Amino acid sequence: MLMTRGLGFTLLEILVVLFIISILSGLVLVNLPNPSGQTETLAAVHRLHLVMNRAFQAAEQESVEYGVLLDRRGYQILVFDPISLTWKDSSNPEHAYEAFPDGFRPLLSMETEQANLGSSEEREESEGDDETSPQILLLSSGETTIFELIFEDESGARLRISGSGFGETTISDLAEAI
Repeated sequence: MLMTRGLGFTLLEILVVLFIISILSGLVLVNLPNPSGQTETLAAVHRLHLVMNRAFQAAEQESVEYGVLLDRRGYQILVFDPISLTWKDSSNPEHAYEAFPDGFRPLLSMETEQANLGSSEEREESEGDDETSPQILLLSSGETTIFELIFEDESGARLRISGSGFGETTISDLAEAI
């Protein structure tokens, strides 16, 4: 009696084909450009939001006043020295100056006025002036400056970090709100 093999594929053959397809599709997805171009912008805004909220929590726990000093190119977290009554660089490496991505435009509104964000070079030139005071305060009392910080990039991404005056800052995507 002659046995004939049934038509069809074995389980092993199907698994090999699925494995090859998944490898190829993974390579294609990794090499595709990001259609929205927002990955770098999202990462920068989320990092700033996280650093601000951590500094706010540290302010409450340590009874120390922190502030966010912004310019057009980046930001840093400062700490208030009650002895000299001045704002100083924080010793926390997370609070060091962080540059924004290229093509990134921050716009800071504080209560009813729009703040001017100078460049880091302008800030260095005006040492000793009030320019080194942070625009956003994160106080040990649980209060913050009332502000709205909007970020736009060349791809059209619009994100907002805002502070209501009490509690941690919030983040929202303005493109989704429309």
